[in-house]
Amino acid sequence: MKKALSLILAVLLLVSSVVSCDRTDPSETNAPDTSTSAADSVETAPVETEPVETEAPAPSYDDALLTENGVAKAHIVIPENAEYLVQYGADDLVYHIKKVSGADISVTNAIEEGSIPIVIATPDSLPELRDLFPEDVAWLETTKDEDGRTWADDGFSIRTLDGKIYIFGATARGALNGVYDFIEENMGVIWVRANEEMGLIYDEMPTITVLKTDYREKSPFQIRGVYSCGLGGTDELPTEIMLSRNKMNSAYISSQWEPACAQRLNVGLSPISSGHNVKAWVLNSPAYDPNVTEYWNTNDLGDPCTSQSSTHVNFWSALTADTVAAGIIRLLDENAASGCDPIRYVGVNANDMDMARNYPEDTLPFEYAPGQFVNPEDKDYISTVIISFMNRIAEKVAEKYPDVYVTTYRYNMVNEVPRCELADNLIIEFCTFNEDPSAPIYEPNEMNERANDMWNALQAWIEKTNKMFFYTYYGCYIPATQYERPWWDVMQKDFRFFAEQGLTGIMPSAVSDDDTAAYNWDVDESGQITFGPGGIGDKFTRGDEWSMCVLSFWLYSKLVWNPWEDVDALIVEFCDKVYGDASPHMQEYYRLLEKGWLDGCDSVYEEFNNFIYFGKTLVFYADYCLFNSDFEEDIGAQILDALNNAWNAADDKAKAHIRYIKETMEEVYEEFS
Repeated sequence: MKKALSLILAVLLLVSSVVSCDRTDPSETNAPDTSTSAADSVETAPVETEPVETEAPAPSYDDALLTENGVAKAHIVIPENAEYLVQYGADDLVYHIKKVSGADISVTNAIEEGSIPIVIATPDSLPELRDLFPEDVAWLETTKDEDGRTWADDGFSIRTLDGKIYIFGATARGALNGVYDFIEENMGVIWVRANEEMGLIYDEMPTITVLKTDYREKSPFQIRGVYSCGLGGTDELPTEIMLSRNKMNSAYISSQWEPACAQRLNVGLSPISSGHNVKAWVLNSPAYDPNVTEYWNTNDLGDPCTSQSSTHVNFWSALTADTVAAGIIRLLDENAASGCDPIRYVGVNANDMDMARNYPEDTLPFEYAPGQFVNPEDKDYISTVIISFMNRIAEKVAEKYPDVYVTTYRYNMVNEVPRCELADNLIIEFCTFNEDPSAPIYEPNEMNERANDMWNALQAWIEKTNKMFFYTYYGCYIPATQYERPWWDVMQKDFRFFAEQGLTGIMPSAVSDDDTAAYNWDVDESGQITFGPGGIGDKFTRGDEWSMCVLSFWLYSKLVWNPWEDVDALIVEFCDKVYGDASPHMQEYYRLLEKGWLDGCDSVYEEFNNFIYFGKTLVFYADYCLFNSDFEEDIGAQILDALNNAWNAADDKAKAHIRYIKETMEEVYEEFS
């Protein structure tokens, strides 16, 4: 190590524990190589660089041991001015080393003799990183390369130099990602459930040997997260901690409440306010005047509605847009005053209903740019009006907060590409309600009219902007508590396509991993879907969905970081770590589940010109993917055999993960076979 850096690190003061924003201590809560297959044209492999040459003497300690027989053989060093997430990462590394080995490892400001220093930092908090690892820092800071490929700004590099380990990113979130990858690769830890007693997977390892260093990674997606969709009163923090440890960086927030934003920011997740919330933004804005009627829709005669009777807001009104912008700016001001990390995204979305009247405006040509008009009879009229409204909000926000993005749905009324250009800080959230999970979004089955329409729309939107992330329905389908859709291959193909197009990311609809009621879908004898009492939520919890679909959720976290992962190898890794001796039998269960899925989807197309989509019920999946009479083999019975074999081979820890799947599939078999 250079003498100058040694001296600087030696005199660093330990960062104060006083933080104005309420933070979460991980100790109080219960990576893959990015390689490219020959078939892929996108360069995703991290460029390995050699360690910097040094003439420093060999260390007096074993620089491959973090712990030995439960005793710490390393210490963690963070700069005096370390960002909060760097401090948080250091604390979580301490926590996991203690869990795995029993050793207590210190966090300090100075290099100590006799043990491995693990330096966690960013170039902002430790400028010497630019001299020590210039190629890495430049690579991490590159979010658009010479080929036009886009990359997230929260990649990481892990390097060894002069007997020291460096974990760093261009951003603090990147350094945190490096910490979690270091834990995975060198301690064998994975995180699969919010309840750590069940979901923090590791083998006790009194002696931890450093197995993997000198590599770097970054994701093609700037937004990676899950709409965990908890209910009022539920504690989503355990779910959010688990998601963050899996290198996700964004999370759903259903309100504009600043403390809820802080909770997510505290664990490294950027909150994205979503839902159909534009009316709420108006009503909660500091600029809102209850005596003003311009905010609201009208009847057919042009008489104004009230705030209660108005379906939407008046998208033709600059005053309404400015009122929304004032509410966003207040949220950002409050967050800045709290001392939390900055909010990066704010969602503003139209309601989930048909367009209401705003007479006479909605009968007149709309000027979306000086001298350029769209007419009411044009199919892109409404989308142009609404996106112009969102543009004004985004531009007003950018005047004070130029680094904040406003996000808005491509959904329902905003299906068509607008004629107006998009504001530089406006991101489109493309909702894939018509997705067909049996086929990639870019290769819809020719018989699936809705999926083809969605693909055509997506192509048009991509021509307009690449600032787009996807609201998919991976965890939001009716029988998610009773049947896991094994569409991993399609998920990966979609992600690769999104990456190749330089799109911003993915935020699927799912649920928080807790004991609140599941989505309460009910389906009557005619197939009509309703939401309310008497549905699935009266019997199942949201945690039950995680119990059933745990592999899918974990695979999602891996693929959203690196879409070029080997899915088969990931399934083996998951089964080996979660199921232990029962791994071969659970691998067989997942193989059969996928075979039934693929064969069943084919038969649906061949027999009925039908397709898989959100509204299909358990009866449908049972009839076509589990107990299909056209199958050459009895997949349903073989699934039960595999689960029984897994149960018999499992220890108590593995049985905790198998039990729900086994009991549910037995019930499904009894009802439908």
